[in-house]
Amino acid sequence: MKKYILFLAVSLFICMGVSKAQIYADTEMTTSTMSTENLFFIDYTMGFPSGDIVDFVSPTSFRGFSMDFRHMMNDKISLGISAGFQSFYEDFGEMDMTINNGTLHGETYHYLYSVPLYANAHYYFSGGDKMKLFIGCGVGTIYNDRDTVVGGISMSDKAWQFAVAPEVGLLFQANDYMGVQVRGTYDMAFESGDTEAVAYYRLHVGFYYNF
Repeated sequence: MKKYILFLAVSLFICMGVSKAQIYADTEMTTSTMSTENLFFIDYTMGFPSGDIVDFVSPTSFRGFSMDFRHMMNDKISLGISAGFQSFYEDFGEMDMTINNGTLHGETYHYLYSVPLYANAHYYFSGGDKMKLFIGCGVGTIYNDRDTVVGGISMSDKAWQFAVAPEVGLLFQANDYMGVQVRGTYDMAFESGDTEAVAYYRLHVGFYYNF
């Protein structure tokens, strides 16, 4: 898991350096607005398995985070990149599992470690000075590591899979420099060779910064 966190930390510094920091201030307005070149998001995320992956691991995941960098093309459209991490886990208790004409018996656990990486685009609807509704979509890849542990014996299936992630969210601008936001994404990693499709919902809650 440490290598995933290190990878995302490196991504954070890349995101922070891709564009010159700049803030626009409108001196004629007394309320905070989203008049800025760039937005940076950092979120806590919850994951909810969907589709066939529910047969492998079904409980809600409370272990996740994500980071987004968005460059505002104008006051309606942004282009950016995002990275995240979500960890799912389920304990099946003692059970038998047939592997290659043999049978394993013992405590059985399923793990799914998921690292989504996207290029994305968002559209921001007209609204008040402090609140903005937006929709968007990410296109990229998800690295999925599915581990099955039976009686101390571990078996894994790791793959990069093409993925898309539509999303909808709400921004609340607190001041000229930052705000809070909530959004939902549906991450869909498509079947790749012998690797089955993976899909889950994510609820993001966190902060964003203008610069």
